[in-house]
Amino acid sequence: MSYAIRHLGFADRDAGHVDQARERLTESVTLRREIGFRPGEVAGLVAPAHLAAETDDPSAALHHLDEAQSVAESCGAKADLGWIEHARTLIRS
Repeated sequence: MSYAIRHLGFADRDAGHVDQARERLTESVTLRREIGFRPGEVAGLVAPAHLAAETDDPSAALHHLDEAQSVAESCGAKADLGWIEHARTLIRS
C-alpha cells in the first residue's frame, strides 16, 4: 500500500498538486514506519526531500535527508546512503 500511495504522490506532484503530493508521500513513510520497514522508510524520506527542493524549501529537504541518513545508518541500509548523498548534491546546486 505504501508503494501505491507513494506513486500517487508522484502523480500529484506531476499534476501540480504539491500539497496533496506532500501528504501522500508522508503517508507512505508513515505506513513503512508502522510495519518497521526501515530501508523503505529511508527511500520514502528521499521523495519528500526532492519535493521540498523542487518547491524551493531547501531547509525541509535537508531535514528529510538528515532523517533518512539517520535511519539508514541505524538499520544498515548502506546502499541508500548513496541516494541520500546524490539528493544532497542536487539540493546544493
